[in-house]
Amino acid sequence: MHGASARGAAGSRRSRGGRGRAARRGSPPYGTPKTNLAAPARLFADVWSPTSVHTLPNGSYAGTYGNEWKVLGHAFGLIASGTFGRSFDDRKEAQRLFASGGDTTYDYAVHRSTASAQIGALTALSYRLAPDTPCTCAASFS
Repeated sequence: MHGASARGAAGSRRSRGGRGRAARRGSPPYGTPKTNLAAPARLFADVWSPTSVHTLPNGSYAGTYGNEWKVLGHAFGLIASGTFGRSFDDRKEAQRLFASGGDTTYDYAVHRSTASAQIGALTALSYRLAPDTPCTCAASFS
């Protein structure tokens, strides 16, 4: 004998008395009762302790400026743009490791705050020496 029949388990639905119905999960005798599955969750305390903290809102900003002037009788153009973005993230975590049911290897309360900022700029200059001959220079920073 091999497989399910060697373990005394039903090999097909027909071998359960010919009813041909599949066992529903979470209902005995073919599954674990839902009350047994939910028991470990009831061991945790239902404690919520929100706190109020003031911080600047997350956001990003961008601006652009462009213009053209006559310099020594020729067209001189400028375009410049800049960006700035910031974000803040604050998390509280519990990190625990249990070697056995009553033995705690470590139990850390972690408060993790992360602030980040990004800044960038792009500038381009153009000077037209003749109607068909521009001289262009560009620079960027991030």
